[in-house]
Amino acid sequence: EKNQYETFQPQAVVAKPVDAHIQLKGTWSQLPAFLTRLGLKGGSASDDNILQIDDIDLRLSQGESANIHYLSRKVVLMDWHHDFEHAEALVLSHNELCETNDLAKVEAYFAQFGMSVMWIKDHPALLTLRTIALLINEACEASLHGVASLEDIDNAMKYGVNYPKGPYQWLTQMGGAYVLQTLNNLYALYGEEKYRASIYLKQYVAKTQNIAT
Repeated sequence: EKNQYETFQPQAVVAKPVDAHIQLKGTWSQLPAFLTRLGLKGGSASDDNILQIDDIDLRLSQGESANIHYLSRKVVLMDWHHDFEHAEALVLSHNELCETNDLAKVEAYFAQFGMSVMWIKDHPALLTLRTIALLINEACEASLHGVASLEDIDNAMKYGVNYPKGPYQWLTQMGGAYVLQTLNNLYALYGEEKYRASIYLKQYVAKTQNIAT
């Protein structure tokens, strides 16, 4: 039996006006090009990063569970994409409070900007984010133990397995604090050693945050 995701291809989307109230909260500082594509501007740094589509809260996944962490509001979690600016499709999950018409509303919103939606079950860190976070963590461990520098690991992954970016490049793009939070949430949910954040990653985050302040 084929995996339902193996044959997924972004479908042509038809832009239709969306009769919904749209409000952006938080800075969404990781995704400036994505906000530009949506015609939105980041808000206050004191707010959580939420894109409200009527009463639906869309959040960039941080490794949490939609059904465990969000019990009182309709929540949609968005997977990481290596190129949000030109993405043709987005991978999303949702909690049980979302109904069919809510999902259709989210699909219609992104269709305006040429993006189709792929829904998956509530799977913490979804697909891409979980994979990249684990790759970054393993790269940090390898660097910590002197196996190779992060830059060398980047080159090995790009030229050895044809990845679009290496773990360190992803870490820089995504932000260390975001990757660390994702791993911490996954470790809290699963308790598996593979999700325990590398001390190298923790040191990297502490150092970059100290420089920023």
